[in-house]
Amino acid sequence: MIRINLINNKIKDANAEGGQGILITNDQQGQRESIIKAILMLIFVIGLYFYESHNLDQLTAEFKAVKAKADQGTAEIQKLRATAVKLRMLRRKSNN
Repeated sequence: MIRINLINNKIKDANAEGGQGILITNDQQGQRESIIKAILMLIFVIGLYFYESHNLDQLTAEFKAVKAKADQGTAEIQKLRATAVKLRMLRRKSNN
């Protein structure tokens, strides 16, 4: 059986250039950058949450309007069906 290691476990020094892997540093600048990145990701997630919440409110209002219109159409169809049944009954009576 062939084994393939899909995890890249390279660790590079803070002064090393290029390559892929995890940057592990003990200095203040690396920690500061990590904190800034985490804060930016958090701000993005919070912003996306509020945007989608606002978008959801708009879509809900639009859905309610369309549903009300569809219910109105359904009621109209029921009235027309009742009228059609009455007309059929009148035709049958007039044919007899």
